[in-house]
Amino acid sequence: MPQTLALGDHVNHLTFGVGKILHIDALEAHVYFRNLGEPVPEKRVKRFRSDKWHLLPSFPAAPDDILDRLPPWNGTHFQRPKTDLTIDDAKRTFLRMFEGGIDDPAFYTQEFAYKRHATERFINDFLPHASAWIAAGDGVAIAEGIEKVWGKHLPSKQRLNLLYHMGEAPAYFEALHAGGTTTAAYAQALLDLLESDTEAAFDRFSTTLSALPMREGGTDIAKWPTLTWLLFIAEPKHHIVVRPSIIQAFASAYPREINFRPQINALTYRCIQEFAEDFRRVLQASEVNRSGRELDLMDVQSFMWAVAKYKKIDIETATKAARTKGAV
Repeated sequence: MPQTLALGDHVNHLTFGVGKILHIDALEAHVYFRNLGEPVPEKRVKRFRSDKWHLLPSFPAAPDDILDRLPPWNGTHFQRPKTDLTIDDAKRTFLRMFEGGIDDPAFYTQEFAYKRHATERFINDFLPHASAWIAAGDGVAIAEGIEKVWGKHLPSKQRLNLLYHMGEAPAYFEALHAGGTTTAAYAQALLDLLESDTEAAFDRFSTTLSALPMREGGTDIAKWPTLTWLLFIAEPKHHIVVRPSIIQAFASAYPREINFRPQINALTYRCIQEFAEDFRRVLQASEVNRSGRELDLMDVQSFMWAVAKYKKIDIETATKAARTKGAV
């Protein structure tokens, strides 16, 4: 008589290690094994006929950052956005560009330093004055303070680029300047969320962003990047900027269910924070972190940003080479 197993059980296979049952019927069980070295998540799923279930001793499911947050399984694939990215491929792409890893001087100069300097400006130039500006309802002073964090006064290569400069950034800063007491409410909600990272505080912050005055027909600023960029710069140990295409690609490659919705909501952001923290631990223990230092989410975001950029350059170069060869 085959062993009794159930959907969601954690099992421990002698060869494949710890896994989770994703599907089970009278004939077979589909099991995801978290530590298999396969680069594509679907290849970490093994199928067992019922007469082989004795090879899958189950055990009480302890909390598991990977197994507890897998995307839904449809019988053949995880239900996740399509991507050709794998985590191993991402690390190879990164190390090809930056042989020294996260601490490579070129990476620090090109992809990282300008963000860390923005955090320093937030701490030194914005925070000491924020409460007085808020109390006075001085939206213009707040807007100028946030522009300084952004680096508007600096040469272009030293400014942040976390918002698109042709639409998102101008619309956001215009709304801050026009907001008056609404801008003050936005700044207070920011400080409250940094102090207490709760769902209620997140909802208040997103509400104040939506309340900022937007020009009719202009760019909608109530989007993930405009909501999260300043949180990320203010506290990169706990917050990350959400550029949806990049976050979804890496979560899909992991694989991780982040409950992504285009509309701002606390559940999606909490899932993204948890994913970013788990991925931070992966990078920290990997060959990318040559020095073994403690990483934060600024390291994670900068790694993902660099991989997305250089992978795109690789694809464009390969496509151009193929077209040139075909023309010859």
